[in-house]
Amino acid sequence: YTYTSAPVIIGAQYDWEVPPGWTATGQNTPTLTVTALPSGTPVELCVNATMNGCALQACMDVLVIDVAISDKEGNVPYFSVRPNPNQGRFELVGAADTRLLQVYVEDATGRSIPTTMDAAVSGTTTAIDLGDAPPGMYLLRLQHGRGSQVLRIMIGR
Repeated sequence: YTYTSAPVIIGAQYDWEVPPGWTATGQNTPTLTVTALPSGTPVELCVNATMNGCALQACMDVLVIDVAISDKEGNVPYFSVRPNPNQGRFELVGAADTRLLQVYVEDATGRSIPTTMDAAVSGTTTAIDLGDAPPGMYLLRLQHGRGSQVLRIMIGR
C-alpha cells in the first residue's frame, strides 16, 4: 500500500510512524510504501513533518483486511489476488491442484485491458502486469482447470 502526505513545504523533514509488524520504504519522504498483514482492528499511521523547528503531525486509522469471496456453497475460491488494492502489478495465487488457463481483464465499462502474464513464478503464483491502466476497479475473468472465477481488483496510483 502507498500513502502520500500532502507536501508541507519544500525542505521539510518527514518521519512516518508505522504500526508494529509493518515493513516500510520511504520513511523520510512524503510518500511511504508499506507491506502490512491483516490487522483485524484499526491501527494508527502517522506522519510528522518538521521545518525550522516547527512540527506538524497527521494521523489516520487504517484497517487492513483480507477479503475472500465464496460461492453459494461456501467454497473458498481457487484463486486470490495479492496485493489488492495494487498499482497495476499483482500476483494471482491459486490452489495447489488448480491450473490457470486464461486471464481476461475488464475495466468498469467492460472494455478489455491489455495484460502481461508471466508463467507461474513459483508453484501456483502467477505475476500479472496491467501496464499503465488508470486507477479504478477491474474484473479479472479467470478460466482454470476447475471452471471459471471472477475477481475484483482495485488499482490506485
